[in-house]
Amino acid sequence: GTWVWLFIYISVPIALSILWALQVRQVGADPERKEPLPAWLRATLTAQGLVMLLFGSAMLLIPETTIPLWAWKLSVLTSRAIGAWGVGIGIITLHASYENDWRRLSPMFISYFTYGLLQLINLLRYPDMINWASPAATLYTIFVVSIFIAGGYGAWRVKQTQG
Repeated sequence: GTWVWLFIYISVPIALSILWALQVRQVGADPERKEPLPAWLRATLTAQGLVMLLFGSAMLLIPETTIPLWAWKLSVLTSRAIGAWGVGIGIITLHASYENDWRRLSPMFISYFTYGLLQLINLLRYPDMINWASPAATLYTIFVVSIFIAGGYGAWRVKQTQG
């Protein structure tokens, strides 16, 4: 089972990147961007995406270096698993910033809000697993709250935009 999950965690970000590249090459024009995101939200998504992509890549490729920086104990395998998710979600978040249109981002914001909510639930459900004396715990919590807020605002705003 371990090898199956490892394959999934490594292959999904790669597959998403390939699918995105294929989508970009499709013939036809994209609909005009008529309802851009506010600058603060776009900057937030860009920063979050870069953090997830860069730190996730490090967790995936050089886990021995990043494990001491994490808020709870990790094995090399769990570091790589979390890293693969970080890379995938980082790419999605950066792509959302690039798309920069409310109409194009409805599913993303609902998913992003849900992701932030589930991460917060995990923090509340397993507080004894976190090394709260570590600065990483505070940074991780702030980061997850920022995802929850950005996703929640985006999901609310998309609903307002769509009527």
